Amino acid sequence: MIGTGGSEIGCPQSETQFGKSSFKRGRIPVLAAVIASVFLSPHLSAGDKAASFEGTLSATLTRGGTDATQFFFTRKGNQLRIENTDNKLDPINIVDLDAKKLTIIFPHNSTFVHVDLIRQLPDRAQPGAPPPPPNFPTPPNISSAQIIARSGPSISPPPGFPTPPPMSNNPAAAGPMPPPHGYGAPGMPPMPAMPGAFGAPELKKTDKTRKIQGFECALYTISDRGQNFEIWATNDSALFPFRLLQRDYNSRHFGPPMLEEQWVELLQKKSLFPMEAILRMEHSDQERLTFKVDKIDKKKIDPPQAGKLFQPPENYHEIQAPSF
Repeated sequence: MIGTGGSEIGCPQSETQFGKSSFKRGRIPVLAAVIASVFLSPHLSAGDKAASFEGTLSATLTRGGTDATQFFFTRKGNQLRIENTDNKLDPINIVDLDAKKLTIIFPHNSTFVHVDLIRQLPDRAQPGAPPPPPNFPTPPNISSAQIIARSGPSISPPPGFPTPPPMSNNPAAAGPMPPPHGYGAPGMPPMPAMPGAFGAPELKKTDKTRKIQGFECALYTISDRGQNFEIWATNDSALFPFRLLQRDYNSRHFGPPMLEEQWVELLQKKSLFPMEAILRMEHSDQERLTFKVDKIDKKKIDPPQAGKLFQPPENYHEIQAPSF
């Protein structure tokens, strides 16, 4: 505080000088950092905020009766590239993790297509009872009595045989049906439900843990229709959201999906990344599918290299994905 004569009152000289010095040396940098965080943080993308991994990952996928496929993943920021290193003509996937956009590059004909992963919903026919037939309208100028009278074939008996009695149009008039036998009969247990017949199989976490490639992993299991899946997985925030190579922009699937077609989606819903996975038949050691991460290399990817990795080549032509 300043007195009438211009001198400072109630504040020693040393304290005043220390206050001025601390403001100049300490408070200005702090205020600058606060201002920078306020104005710059909104411009950081979700991929930059959550990107704890930059580098490459190689993995091997083997299906029963087929050769192994070597997948190579590359991540920088919010960009993810997936490719098959064994087959150079296989499509390449580039995923924008923030925008949920997928670019499929087709080297065999030098084209590429953009796919919206939010709109791309699985179209699978779920098992269950078939839909009832539509209600057909009554034809014009024909009464309901005429329709009932015309229902059923008209068969004439052979010569010399009596004419059979007419069949009733009312099923209740024929008397009660005989009691059922087997499942559903009185005193018999109901038919057991088929595993996986209704809804998707469940991914269950066990108490078993181990460290794989330096990451803490837990054992998850899935059982469905005589198949057992064992998956050692870690949280995908340490790496990136897990997905396999998508070779076509159309993900439509008819019929009940197999377990080997569902496990990736089940892991995605729980934000898990698999390190090792084995799908076996329930009463045998036959392996239908195996997946294993072979190597993880954390490294910086140079911007010039990233410019080539995360976009289609300049001489490729874009095609439009048809809408269904």
